[in-house]
Amino acid sequence: EWVIGFLYEGVYGGVAAVLGFVPQILILFAFFAILEDSGYMARIAFVLDRIFRRFGVSGRAFLPMVMGFGCGVPAMINTRTLASDKERTKTIRVIPFFTCGAKAEFLTLIAAAVASAVGFDAGAFTFLVYLLGVVIAIASVILMNHTTLREKVPPFIMELPSYHLPQVKSLGLHVWDKGKH
Repeated sequence: EWVIGFLYEGVYGGVAAVLGFVPQILILFAFFAILEDSGYMARIAFVLDRIFRRFGVSGRAFLPMVMGFGCGVPAMINTRTLASDKERTKTIRVIPFFTCGAKAEFLTLIAAAVASAVGFDAGAFTFLVYLLGVVIAIASVILMNHTTLREKVPPFIMELPSYHLPQVKSLGLHVWDKGKH
């Protein structure tokens, strides 16, 4: 009986839970591949660099932070593209503050409980929790930049690619390469 429980609830349940996130991650990677292959992602990072520098990170940190809303694990893996170890550390430390798909289920449950107990709108509560995560992430980066991880953000120099339509084959290869990891 315990062997069947272990296999069904432990092994099968664990594998099914992990595989449940694969479509979300693949869709996330597909959208980022479209933005990157079209030349738009580099421009987003370049434009946001001026804003992000005020908080102590470069515009390159935008992609991992936005990915944190989809899934925190690939977002943290994506920080390897950042210029310095301190910037990478700051970005990795704030990614958990962004509400990803795994946290959204619990957030919905809590929002429903708060809405029924207090009479507060569940949608507004959910939005405020998302917003609170972003505010705490910004405050944390500022705090780290003024204390333990103080550094001058290196200049953000990059050649902006031209705009073009993404190729379906290259998008598929990109998503497959990211997805298999």
